[in-house]
Amino acid sequence: MTKNNYKKRIGEFNYKIESLEPRMMMNADVVLDDFGDNISNVSTTVESALNEVDDLRLSGLGLNESLDSASAYFSGVGSNIRSLVSTAFENYRDALPDGTTSVPLAVLVSGLNTNLPGQLPSNIENPVFSASDNDTLKLNFNTLAA
Repeated sequence: MTKNNYKKRIGEFNYKIESLEPRMMMNADVVLDDFGDNISNVSTTVESALNEVDDLRLSGLGLNESLDSASAYFSGVGSNIRSLVSTAFENYRDALPDGTTSVPLAVLVSGLNTNLPGQLPSNIENPVFSASDNDTLKLNFNTLAA
């Protein structure tokens, strides 16, 4: 065996098997305690979104000219949304078996829609929870003037 053939043969077997990490199954369920803790942030999120569009001239949209900002037109909607979500969640959680810590998002959506309060906040009409792309909880509703 010549020197060249020997080097060639060694190179033929020079490979490394990559060690792969085991795949972890990710749980996509909604953790109920975390969801409950985040409900308090709903009104702050809504109010800050309204503040971002406050410079919009609503009178140009055919609305009451005395309402010169979005936050004036949607007065109190943030706290009303928080109240609606909180009540629906509390009703839903009370109906769950003891020890339930998480549920799939689709089940949460269905449960929240089933447990909407009978008495809706004054400026919210036709609320419906939905899940787009099965990863984001949304609340769709009509807003009535304050």
